[in-house]
Amino acid sequence: MFKKIRNWEYGFIYPYYSPKKGYFVAILENITERKEAERKIKDSAEKCRSLGESTEDSIYLIDESLRYLFANEKFLLKFSLPMDKIVGRKYGEFHSKEDTKKFAEKVNKVFETGKSLLYEYQSARDGKYFIRTLCGRGRYSSVENLL
Repeated sequence: MFKKIRNWEYGFIYPYYSPKKGYFVAILENITERKEAERKIKDSAEKCRSLGESTEDSIYLIDESLRYLFANEKFLLKFSLPMDKIVGRKYGEFHSKEDTKKFAEKVNKVFETGKSLLYEYQSARDGKYFIRTLCGRGRYSSVENLL
């Protein structure tokens, strides 16, 4: 009868070393903590994705160089582009130099202080007004802190 094993194990079998003929050496490493951390990150990412896709707001993630790292469906629809045509490209490729400069100043402030910033923004593309919220955890935050 087999028992369900809760721990994950990662093993190596070394057939080229044998203490005796017909034997081999197996080395197992318990990686349960790593697997649990991976599962938590995956679960958290799924919750964030679900939240981002269920809102009527445009949500995107950028880095300090204003390069898009993620965008939700609502944001992608504004540009009529798929995710792979947005991710990796810079904010300035979709906005005027003036808008990009203003946005960069605000983003830099958020990265430097780690504090969120809320302001009114008018789209040059369609003239609509938006409340834009920039959230950040500061220049030295890690991905784990964002999840």
